Amino acid sequence: MTRRSSLLAAALWCAAASPALAQDCESGCKIAMTAPQLLATAEKLVLEKRFGEAAPMLAALENAPELEMQRRFLIGYAASQGGNLDIAVSEFRKILEAQPGQTRVRLELAR
Repeated sequence: MTRRSSLLAAALWCAAASPALAQDCESGCKIAMTAPQLLATAEKLVLEKRFGEAAPMLAALENAPELEMQRRFLIGYAASQGGNLDIAVSEFRKILEAQPGQTRVRLELAR
């Protein structure tokens, strides 16, 4: 993941999570998050059904190939919960192409 996309996603999360903190960031705020930290934050937002807030973070994780399976799963899960089944099926199938033994992914695809 590039540092710039990581910072952008962190700033978006910062703005969404705390309006007061976002006001402090108007003059230029920098937050550094590692790819695993960004994934954990996105996962928390997905579990809280805050899919729109998680989306830019998951997009930023596209540049972290070591987290591709987790990123695709969260995108697919959020899409299925939001009623966008085409995206969910596509993401789950891409995971299974690379890792056919993923039972949880098979269960989500069967829903």
